[in-house]
This record gives sequence, C-alpha cells and structure tokens, in this order.
Amino acid sequence: MSEALKALLNYEQADEEGVMVLASREAIHVVSSELDTALTRIRELERVLKAARDVLEASESEWEDAVIGLDLAVMRHDAALSSKDQEKTNG
Repeated sequence: MSEALKALLNYEQADEEGVMVLASREAIHVVSSELDTALTRIRELERVLKAARDVLEASESEWEDAVIGLDLAVMRHDAALSSKDQEKTNG
C-alpha cells in the first residue's frame, strides 16, 4: 500500500501548500475501493495477456493447450469483473 493511500485511509491529506487537512471518510473509502477494483482488473488483464502471448509463442503441438489457457484466463477475468460489479451494486 502506498504512503499516500495510508495517509488517506487515516483521513489525512496535504493540500497544495503542504498543510495537512482532514478528508472525508466516504471519499477516502470510495477512492480506496476504486483503486482496489482497478488493481484487480490490471492483474486479471495481465493473466489474459500472458495467456495470449503463450498462444502466439506456442508451437503447433502446444497450440490447443495454449488456447485453452487463454479461454480460462478470459473466463477468470470476466468472473472477476462480474464479482466487482456485483459488489458495487450491493455495497
């Protein structure tokens, strides 16, 4: 966790002049949640891209397994997005 996020989660923030000010709890938690969602999506996309690279680098005999791996990575990515979207709707 970055020092900036730690400060925000402690409800502190420096303004443009470096003066420490309080930040609203709600705003901080919204930003924290959005950051968590973005990082989850990035990790899932990294898995999809790795699987896609594996398909491109696969020899003919490995191609079928590589495509299956890509399909699984895409399904996991879609499931993660659905889960996060559902959490937003419910939370």
